[in-house]
Amino acid sequence: MKITIDVYKNARRNAAYYYEQAKRFEKKAAGALKAAEDNRAGGLGAKQVSKKAKPSKRKWFEGFHWFVTSEGLLVVAGKDAKQNELLVAKHLAENDLFFHADVVGASATILKNGSHSRQESRA
Repeated sequence: MKITIDVYKNARRNAAYYYEQAKRFEKKAAGALKAAEDNRAGGLGAKQVSKKAKPSKRKWFEGFHWFVTSEGLLVVAGKDAKQNELLVAKHLAENDLFFHADVVGASATILKNGSHSRQESRA
């Protein structure tokens, strides 16, 4: 076994460093021993196969600002002028409600299927 002594530290600091290293390695060895025993108890060759979660397919509205209301209706808003135009041209349907502020840079906002929402929630 080789031990390197740091000449810039005193004897107490060198000893403390190696004591901490020994505690760390002892803890790792105990964990490895426990893992080996658990593996042996589970049977030889028995491996747990973890399934990788497939990334969900991205929905059309995830590129915009969006949220779902408490009634389960989708609200979609553009992030910039280009997205505002795209939102109105492609995704505005007959039964949707459209909101826009008369302010420069305001988002175009669509409440999908909003005309079928309850009257109280639209007020």
